[in-house]
Amino acid sequence: MCFKNDKFKAAVKTFKYFTLLIFVVLVSVPRAQALDSLLSLLPKTDEKDKAALLAQIAYHYKDRDPAHGLIHAAEAVKFAKSKGDFLAEGTAYSAFSINYINLNNYDSAVTYALKAKELGEKHKLPALLGDANNYIGLVFYFLGNGKQAMVFYTESLRHRKIENDPDKLSKIHNNISLAHRMNGDFKQAESFLRISIELKRQLKDELSLARSFSNLAFIYRQKKDYKTGLQYLDTALALCVKNKYEAGKAVCLDNYADIYADRGEIEKAIETIRKVVDIYKNAKDIRGECSGLLKLAGYEKRLKHYPDAAEKLLEVVRLAGKLNITNLLTGAYIELFYVYKEMGDEEGAMKYAEVLISRRDSLFTQSIYNNILLKSIDYEIRLKDKEIQSLFEKQELLDLQNQKRFMTLLVIAAIFFLLLLSFIVIYRQKRQSHKVTQDMINSVTDPFMLLNADTGEVILRNQPVGKRSFKDIDFSDKITDERLNRIKNEKLPLIEEASYTNSKGEEFFFNLNFYPVKGNGDSIERIVLYAANTTDIKLAEKTILSYLQKLRLSEEELKKSNDSKDQLISIIGHDLRNPFVLLINIADILIDDYDTMTNEENLNFSRMPNVQRLPHIRFSTIF
Repeated sequence: MCFKNDKFKAAVKTFKYFTLLIFVVLVSVPRAQALDSLLSLLPKTDEKDKAALLAQIAYHYKDRDPAHGLIHAAEAVKFAKSKGDFLAEGTAYSAFSINYINLNNYDSAVTYALKAKELGEKHKLPALLGDANNYIGLVFYFLGNGKQAMVFYTESLRHRKIENDPDKLSKIHNNISLAHRMNGDFKQAESFLRISIELKRQLKDELSLARSFSNLAFIYRQKKDYKTGLQYLDTALALCVKNKYEAGKAVCLDNYADIYADRGEIEKAIETIRKVVDIYKNAKDIRGECSGLLKLAGYEKRLKHYPDAAEKLLEVVRLAGKLNITNLLTGAYIELFYVYKEMGDEEGAMKYAEVLISRRDSLFTQSIYNNILLKSIDYEIRLKDKEIQSLFEKQELLDLQNQKRFMTLLVIAAIFFLLLLSFIVIYRQKRQSHKVTQDMINSVTDPFMLLNADTGEVILRNQPVGKRSFKDIDFSDKITDERLNRIKNEKLPLIEEASYTNSKGEEFFFNLNFYPVKGNGDSIERIVLYAANTTDIKLAEKTILSYLQKLRLSEEELKKSNDSKDQLISIIGHDLRNPFVLLINIADILIDDYDTMTNEENLNFSRMPNVQRLPHIRFSTIF
């Protein structure tokens, strides 16, 4: 009887809550202005109903400004707790979850979805259970795990059927269709999608109907039935134009572009996707604009319009960086690397390779994926423990102890299986990530490696394609504890010169550039070693030095020759000095004593200019 009373109270509260929602929807038309209408209602709303309205406002902020939606969700939780409104509190937790999903914070999204789920279990509110399971499934869908998403979508469908809300039923059928599509089961995907379409037709919800037709077109595109796919897209686009539904129009045009690209009509695909970007830009939908720009860059790259592709990708980096949308940032950085690589700009490619390496941990989402799995399992264990405790008070412990043991074994088996599955997934993703990173660094022509700053262990190294005479050179003797500690302590780059001789006897010279890479906080976790090949420069220096040496030897020989010449001239001058002095003195004697000398003396003196034959001459006067 007590259970029925609780159920009746919950039904009354649900009816009251949805009465408010119906009132809000009726007042807040047209739909494009729903958020502004809800905000205008806020000052007029009674305190007892404010929590439900704030939760709806938080939900509607999910596409426009998710960070702002979190603020309203927090206010909703505060009001709901003060009034004891469990349904509004759980709805606010669900609003937290969808806003965190749009911020790419999947761990927090699951945390709040589990809070909503716990309230739904405790107070038997199928609306909360349906929302919570739906959002956890959505997280797994965005993480690319369609099978795990299906588990939570199926649970959500069970509660949606109890709630019996046609709108929510149509949406969960649509989500299940998307999960089947991700898993490659197009038959089941179409089956669930047609159920969703029929429910939307009954509701006369043309906006949702347009999205479903667009999804149906995507399935036919996957089956390569482009003609049928285009027919459904035409129907969807007509509904969007009729209802001035710009977001739906963007989705349709996006699918048109995909079909054009599949058929090789790239120019037509580019023209179409530009319209998509303009729609999202006018709607200030940054996530949609970035997705469109990424696709546009991909088309430009296929046409080898590399500068245009790079321009679009840099705009994605700028826009996605504002909201820290890591999956879009990762896609943009990877595409930038390949664009610059295909352009032959190794420096540009290396720049974005280094960005990816430095942000690898923050961009890698596999750890979040594991946390979500473990958190979901932990929640189920805690929920089962509470159930056992409740039944213990009702003296039904014995039966449930067996069930608990079974559940414990089942959970242990599930944990073991999930850990094994996670290990396989992580191994494959890390292997793929390692391959992408290896391809990036292999484009660097000089030796390059990433080191563990503590142990000096080589984490990654390049293996250049083609003839590289230095690729087998070992740099381990330069990776010493002294150098590692110096870089970690100073946190500054270190540059040294080194020379190596390969097995062929060829000598190579390098500038060893050690660059520190910071991890969490301010500590140095990695060190990049880039060995710039300076062999050509060193050989040129050796040639110049050899030439200068030869020049110096030539200069010394010239100087010696000059000294020999001076010495020869000095000797010749000395040998000629005495005869010339003698001749000068004889001439002086002839001039001075000519009149006193006889003709015979003059004649003999002139013929034989020998001082020794002139005894009367004063030889002292000669010297």
